[in-house]
Amino acid sequence: MLILAFSSCIGTKNLPDGQYLLDRQRLKGAKNIDSERLVELYQQKPNRKILKVLPVSLYTWMYQTGEKKFDRDKINSSKEKIRVKYDRKIAENAGDEVKINRLEARKESKMGKKDKILENGNKFMQWGEPLAVFDSVLASTTRQKMLQFLQGKGFFLGQVSTKVRYSGKRAFVTYEIQENLPYLLDSLILVTGDTAITTLINRNASTSNIRKGDNYDVERLDQEIIRIESLLKDNGYFEFSRQFIEYAVDTTILGNKKVALKTLVNTPSKRGYHKVFKVDSVIFTTDANTSSTKSQRDSRYYNRITYRFFEEKYAKKILDRRLFIYPGDLYSKSNTFGTQRQLANLDMFKFVNVNYDTTGGKFIANIFTSPLDQYQLTQEVGINVTANQRVPGPFYNFNIKNRNTFGGLEILELSGRFGVNGVTSYSDDGQIANSLEIGANLSLTLPDFVFPLGNTLKSKFGQLNPRTRISIGYDYIDRDDFTRDNLNASLRYSWQRDQSRLYNFTLADVNLINTRNESTEFQEVLRESDSLGTSFHRAFERSFVSSMFFTALFDFNQYGTYQNKSSYVRLLAESGGTFLNLFGTNFLEKDSLENYKFLKFNIDYRRHIPLATSGAFAYRVNFGIGIPYGDNDILPYEKNFFAGGSSSVRAWGPRRLGPGSYSPINEETGQIDYNFEQPGELIFEASLEYRQNLVGFVDWAFFIDAGNIWTLRDDVGDDGEVRRPGAKFESKRFYKEIGVGTGLGFRMDFTFLIMRIDLGVKVYEPARPEGSRFVLDKFKFGGLDDTTENAITLNIGIGYPF
Repeated sequence: MLILAFSSCIGTKNLPDGQYLLDRQRLKGAKNIDSERLVELYQQKPNRKILKVLPVSLYTWMYQTGEKKFDRDKINSSKEKIRVKYDRKIAENAGDEVKINRLEARKESKMGKKDKILENGNKFMQWGEPLAVFDSVLASTTRQKMLQFLQGKGFFLGQVSTKVRYSGKRAFVTYEIQENLPYLLDSLILVTGDTAITTLINRNASTSNIRKGDNYDVERLDQEIIRIESLLKDNGYFEFSRQFIEYAVDTTILGNKKVALKTLVNTPSKRGYHKVFKVDSVIFTTDANTSSTKSQRDSRYYNRITYRFFEEKYAKKILDRRLFIYPGDLYSKSNTFGTQRQLANLDMFKFVNVNYDTTGGKFIANIFTSPLDQYQLTQEVGINVTANQRVPGPFYNFNIKNRNTFGGLEILELSGRFGVNGVTSYSDDGQIANSLEIGANLSLTLPDFVFPLGNTLKSKFGQLNPRTRISIGYDYIDRDDFTRDNLNASLRYSWQRDQSRLYNFTLADVNLINTRNESTEFQEVLRESDSLGTSFHRAFERSFVSSMFFTALFDFNQYGTYQNKSSYVRLLAESGGTFLNLFGTNFLEKDSLENYKFLKFNIDYRRHIPLATSGAFAYRVNFGIGIPYGDNDILPYEKNFFAGGSSSVRAWGPRRLGPGSYSPINEETGQIDYNFEQPGELIFEASLEYRQNLVGFVDWAFFIDAGNIWTLRDDVGDDGEVRRPGAKFESKRFYKEIGVGTGLGFRMDFTFLIMRIDLGVKVYEPARPEGSRFVLDKFKFGGLDDTTENAITLNIGIGYPF
């Protein structure tokens, strides 16, 4: 009753007679047409609701509350006072141009803020929305647009009707779609008046967007125009444009709902034919928009390209591999854009411009680039805030970039980081430990594959933005419990076909890890970890970890912008200790260094689906397996899989879920002890989120996470006993060991970053005995950490979880 009264008070109570609140809209009868496309045609939308099952709209309440306090006269008066105040100050400072400009800027800024309020209302009005009063005219417009959409998809005999049901002061609208049979393409005719163009189009008919038997579809016809234009522009037709293409459609000549479609490629009226352009010469100016004491630029000729410059800085052999325009070639729009893109990918130039000069009967390609500064320094200072930290701490990062270090378009980078914060102590539960982290990395990136491939092959690879990165780094961590050093070196190759596909092959990634100055208490923790069967203690042994790995990233429709339907796939294949199979391990054993051999595979799939009404769904599936082999038969600690945390199953703390149904019981309390990280060799995770704007820059989300980790074999101690019973993956019971959590999240979009807070609670806890694993009914507000049984788990992160 309270909700209904609240809804009435903020919604329909004050509506005059004859006006109704638009409560809901739905479609009926759309079978072959994409319903989401039709929903996008709604000309009016109901008021948003946080939970659609409730009749309450927070946003109308906010708007009406803000409207009551909105005083236009008062704002205009305040605006006038600002104008008078700054006009007086400007008059008092006559003659001082600098101060006058500053005062003018302040005046414009303050006046602009008042104008924004006058136009959009106060904050409550901006965050809220006015009542969606049902408008029959807009409903009629919606119906008409839907009918046009049906006809554009070939349903010329389709019908759309509108039915409005009134209940009290609310209106419920149904758009009934009657598609009827579509018209199909039956006769496809091409008329160009140019034999060469006809041959070219017919030769590439396999890529056509229109085929006999398809529905008549306006969007596909538009796509076909774009395809033909691109095809011709890639084959010498520099001056061709889509305006020369038109269709003649006849739905009567064939009858029986068949369409005769004629594609016409018209000729230009001035020339009378479509000219094919062939490149006569290519001139590359490498330092456009720069000045010099020289009166004119020097010229060098390399591989049919004329290079012009004041100072010869760049290796022409390397630049040549990023060029796809040469004398004697037919004009190609794709090669032109490819040249621009690959030159820009070098990170050497402020801008890259390619244009063509047709004067004097010649067709000359001009390439202009303007150099970036050779040296670039970027610095970052801030506060680290993560769920693992008990006390936020300051950090400082820097990066020094040296472009074209050796004249071969290389990039030499030196980066460093420094951070201090308070983290949970390993050796003293609940206490804060100081943590100092210092790191440095030196890398050299070359715009080519450093591999004996030959110039011809390397030139072909130029279209893939090839890079070779050689790096060496050092990380130092000093905590109350221990001091840790990590020396790293790697050799990586990367390439990409386009913006949607990125590949990396790391031929060698070598880490030399040493932990020292371990406190007595911390050593006891490591012994306890060993007795519990976890490999946590292995992370602090002197070790040599080497691997080679391949990753492939596929980004479909710009995943991460969260504007359209999009998806993302990440594949990983890794082989650890591969070189040790060739060279042996004797040199490591002499220095008492642990070494590892393993295979690892991982696939991570993510999808984002905006909803036509409001909000969006997003989901993620993650699967991975690590297979150790060799003398010690374990994975390096950092190569294990972990479940739980802000980007995993959020009802558990970071790295605390699993493995399997293993139940680490605290002997003193008798409760499940989630104080230790739990590594595993196999992982499965799945997450589903509903995301919606809450108010202003704040979004909210409801999520469900599921997953766990497992081992591939039992953890057997020296005494022959299994240390983590239930941890091993068993096909007959693994589905009973998938932990499930749910919760609410809040995301603050500050433009430069997204701050995320997720509150997770356990639904199904596999560490409990079978029959008592459903724990949602035992939920209680007992704290904001994973160690309190059945409590909320707080997760803090930057960006979306997936």
